[in-house]
Amino acid sequence: MLLISVSPNLGPYLSSSDFIPLNVTLSQVSISPPAWDAISFMDVGDFHFGVFGYTGSTARLCYYLPISILWFSDDVMYTATCAFILYPIAAGIAGISVLLGLRWASYQCAGTALINLIIAVALLCTLVAWVISTILFGIQCTKLSDNGTDATLGNATWLGFGALVFLFLGFCNTAYSVCGSSRRTRRG
Repeated sequence: MLLISVSPNLGPYLSSSDFIPLNVTLSQVSISPPAWDAISFMDVGDFHFGVFGYTGSTARLCYYLPISILWFSDDVMYTATCAFILYPIAAGIAGISVLLGLRWASYQCAGTALINLIIAVALLCTLVAWVISTILFGIQCTKLSDNGTDATLGNATWLGFGALVFLFLGFCNTAYSVCGSSRRTRRG
């Protein structure tokens, strides 16, 4: 019973500490190839595909893939890679929620409600980016493997999923803090 009465007051602090590993995870996804080949969405031979390009390319917001896939036109692929900018945006928004969680935790209801709204925006950005990247690279990886090319999904896909789970848990935690802190005990 004591845990229930104390946890709404700790919600903003706990969500801020939850988002520090989340920011690290989203930052790792954001600095994937061409900057860092260790984390990628898909690996095809010597090519590693990331948020801002692939191995050997210059970093840019949208890019054409060097391999052609029969299921998607080049314009569709180019437009889909533009959505990957949502990963760094979500990392920035989650970083803002950490700073606000540390600063506004004393303003219980209003501060926590604003933090929850910011977390919801980061959750939505990560969800859209993860769904697009998983569908895009999942279909490509399957089609390339069916054609005899060695293609595998990279670890950035699963890091993005982990960030999505962290954001969902943080959203639930701060939502509980908003709703739980408004309960008052009545004395008879």
